[in-house]
Amino acid sequence: AYNAREEMGICSLSEVANSAEMWENYAGSFSGYCIEYDMREYEHASDILPVVYSDERNTDIFSAILDGLLGKFIFGMSAGKIATDKSQYFRLFLTKNTIWQYQKEWRIIGNANEKIKSPKIKTIYVGENAAPENIEKMKLYCKANGVELIQHGMEK
Repeated sequence: AYNAREEMGICSLSEVANSAEMWENYAGSFSGYCIEYDMREYEHASDILPVVYSDERNTDIFSAILDGLLGKFIFGMSAGKIATDKSQYFRLFLTKNTIWQYQKEWRIIGNANEKIKSPKIKTIYVGENAAPENIEKMKLYCKANGVELIQHGMEK
């Protein structure tokens, strides 16, 4: 359980692209960008899990350690026939306080050292305070890859 934070990787996604709070907190006060993915044919779509928002978030690491020890006990007692996995720790990574509910977050959880193929990019939203050279780079990328670019809330 203690090592799960180092051994498990998290990719955070959101249902919303137009949240002022998220643009402020995660995109450098509207100077960054937001990528919208096309999930219709994404091979790992079934691995994307919703975040549960609750005021009673259970992130008790000692409880997770106890669960892990119990899992090792079961593995040992079954002579290796009943294996436990890291999914018992998912609740630590899929629960957030209700103050973050506006994020409408989903997560892909996997092994930290394993890279999976990303979904196809559908749209790139560029923040209104993005550097002009970054906007030009995004325009070139979008044109070359058939990706829609939305800047300052208007389609380009």
